[in-house]
Amino acid sequence: MPSPSIIQTKPLLRNTWSSVLSPDLDKPVSVHPCLLWPSVSPEHGKEMDETGFPEIHMIKKRYEENDDTEGKERMGCEAFWEAALMAETILVLDLQFDEPAMRVWRDWLISCPYLTNLVMIIGKKDDSKMIRKQFTNLESRIKQSKMNRLGEILLIQKLVPKKYPFLHDRFAVTDGELWHFGGTVGGVHNGLTAVSRGWRANECRALHFFENLLHHFEIFPSD
Repeated sequence: MPSPSIIQTKPLLRNTWSSVLSPDLDKPVSVHPCLLWPSVSPEHGKEMDETGFPEIHMIKKRYEENDDTEGKERMGCEAFWEAALMAETILVLDLQFDEPAMRVWRDWLISCPYLTNLVMIIGKKDDSKMIRKQFTNLESRIKQSKMNRLGEILLIQKLVPKKYPFLHDRFAVTDGELWHFGGTVGGVHNGLTAVSRGWRANECRALHFFENLLHHFEIFPSD
């Protein structure tokens, strides 16, 4: 039986990391590396990215309006969600990922038409059961829409502080692009935070690192 800290939708396709890899994970990145600050539009109050620090009143507005109330739309990094919407494979690494964040991801990812592989490596938390419940709901809705095109859908809740990989920052990969987050992956934290994007995941050895983590947690056997 799989560990309670691991959810997988079905037996692994080839029982190896290669079952997650796709040509899109090594394709060129279409944007140059840059920093973005998730903010809020002064006109319509929706999420909006800025290329510099937001003004003080916008920081306060986003903090006050971007709360954890269920049913309320959370604001994140607009550019990241646009990339996720077009991605075939999404990888996530976030020690502090919590249940409100998973609700946001559930609501966003069910509308991603090309998503076939999703690997989320997150921390063990007090709300781990609720996170798994939200993930299972997401997984079932992805399966309904993807039919035979579904790849690997994995939730791995094994990251803990002060143990390998001693994770502090948060990272994601959308197809071939590496993202770095100061707060929750997706930029859904309501505090002031910045996002770095535009890095080619393979050149930064991000894919190799994800593979090593999956071997470390015994998700895939070593080749």
